[in-house]
Amino acid sequence: YCHGKPDPNAKPNKNAIVTQKPAFVKSTGNASLYRAGDGEDAFSVVHLYGATAYEVGYNHGVLMRDDMRAFFPKVFAYFESQFVQAINSTVPWIPKEIALWVAEVFVL
Repeated sequence: YCHGKPDPNAKPNKNAIVTQKPAFVKSTGNASLYRAGDGEDAFSVVHLYGATAYEVGYNHGVLMRDDMRAFFPKVFAYFESQFVQAINSTVPWIPKEIALWVAEVFVL
């Protein structure tokens, strides 16, 4: 438990506080998914419970499947672009096609 105090020099959080009630989206076995917020400020609230870590992880995956399927291609595209940029700035004579191939083989 935290027994400390906030840093007196800490930057204050001026983000709006979401006060709306999260909306139920779906449930499975021992878990429920809710969404709150609007637009780019929307976020998921996942309520998980279970007898084993496997059960909790499985239900988390079932509920967040669509989000993860949308998220991972974006993340890997970003990693690939960063990798290619790093290769091209370190070894600029490598053709872009080779850098992309290396990124696909070794990053993904």
